[in-house]
Amino acid sequence: MCFNTTQAQTIDSANCLAPEAVKYLRIAIHYILPSSPRTHFVHDLCATPAYKYRYHGWGNFTETHDGFGDTSWNGYAHADHIVRLANQALSQNQPQWRKEPGVSYPDTPPAIPFRYLLTGVYFHRNDTFFDTNPFNMAPIHRKLDVGGNEVIDVYCVSYRPEKGLNNIPDGISFGGSGLGGPVKAVALNDYNLYQRPQCREWSRQNTASSMIHEIGHALSLQHTWSGPDDCNDTPEGFLYDLYKDGNCFKNQRANCWKYDPSIKGCPRAPCDDWSKVSNNYMDYNQQFPRAFTVCQLDKIQRDLSGPGSSYIHSCNGCAPARAFFHLESPVMICPKQPSVLLDAQASVHETRYQIDIEDIQNKAKTWHSGWIKGEADKMYLSEYYKFRPNRQYRIRLTVDSDTCAGIHVFEQVIQTMKCQPVPPPGEISLAAFIATRGVLTSRFYLPDSGHVHLQIIHQTSGDIVELLQNEPFSAGPHELTFNIPLLSAGRYRLRAIFQEQVFETEFEKN
Repeated sequence: MCFNTTQAQTIDSANCLAPEAVKYLRIAIHYILPSSPRTHFVHDLCATPAYKYRYHGWGNFTETHDGFGDTSWNGYAHADHIVRLANQALSQNQPQWRKEPGVSYPDTPPAIPFRYLLTGVYFHRNDTFFDTNPFNMAPIHRKLDVGGNEVIDVYCVSYRPEKGLNNIPDGISFGGSGLGGPVKAVALNDYNLYQRPQCREWSRQNTASSMIHEIGHALSLQHTWSGPDDCNDTPEGFLYDLYKDGNCFKNQRANCWKYDPSIKGCPRAPCDDWSKVSNNYMDYNQQFPRAFTVCQLDKIQRDLSGPGSSYIHSCNGCAPARAFFHLESPVMICPKQPSVLLDAQASVHETRYQIDIEDIQNKAKTWHSGWIKGEADKMYLSEYYKFRPNRQYRIRLTVDSDTCAGIHVFEQVIQTMKCQPVPPPGEISLAAFIATRGVLTSRFYLPDSGHVHLQIIHQTSGDIVELLQNEPFSAGPHELTFNIPLLSAGRYRLRAIFQEQVFETEFEKN
């Protein structure tokens, strides 16, 4: 499953290559998935105390859910979200923390001259690709590349320790000609953090920053702490004395992941002062927000004037609207039940949209919404059009923007079927809502009998409330209510563990 966009329009080169112009670089997000669900163990090191659970699922984001069965967050929404987070960060460059003595730094950090334009989302189910070490993505890129040297391909992989390698970083940059070359592609070890429930919110921001870091390599930048990077305003890591296994190793180069005075030195410690900690995008760190320096941005400008110029779509704030959505196919058509849900949440930059529905077998049975102001969202098309079972329909979404000329169209053909209210074998449906203050209602369907473990998890704090601990249930639908008057207001996840599989859904308490 994928969506595509029309390739590059001709840009005004003189205008777009001006130093002050903000260039939009085309990127495509790829999710590497196995051909069938996998089982592995996950250590949630973000939890206190850390715990281990058995994960069973696709091991990455899919077209319809987040790999845990949460349909409120799928691969399309995740791609859109991390691109938005990255662009927000790029619009707010920060002062450089670790400074080189004798170098003059501007009082106001320079503007970052590029943003990302999401032009494709792709899902690849291939066991060989899924099990490949991210360091070896170059051969896979040659097979999956879209747009040639006009689109930066971002491959979201799911490295796991049982693949036999340790210390795989959050991201890897690769290309046919190395740093700053004409071939630009990166791999992000994206899902490795998301599948740790207590890391989830932080993981999205980290993925966005990792993407900026890796694309920085593709735009000719190097790491700053570990050696010369041809920039005098990005000092190398602080020299310290590493105390390890009873020995003292002198003159080590520090890369401070965070401010941490507990790390031992002998006597020079690495991260016990904020002046030793870096917030630069090209260091390895967890500091937000982050910085590019004047020299680094000059190197990026040179790349975008040379090998990177073919990746520029538009500039000076013009980000064209892009349409994409997902519909289940086949769709169950049930009486008196909204069945056909169009999820267009991940369409980007539109200020108006319209939807067309066409019965392929009877073209006279069509529906046209006309232009609707605002951003496309989730909607039940069944409320506007009467779908019939055992038919094929073409659904078309057209988007436009007031700020950037040019409409964009995406369409999908779906097959409908007669309603079958029982979920497919091996799947569990889960829903939660608060009907009245302090009372939580949970509905779930079990394909066969078994034990259910139910928990409530606060989205921000990670606090866990146990509702059920491995209680036996028969196959079929169930509805339970729980009194939760002491639960504070906020966003929560309801987690169900059934037959060693984890399912989650979100709800909110006001």
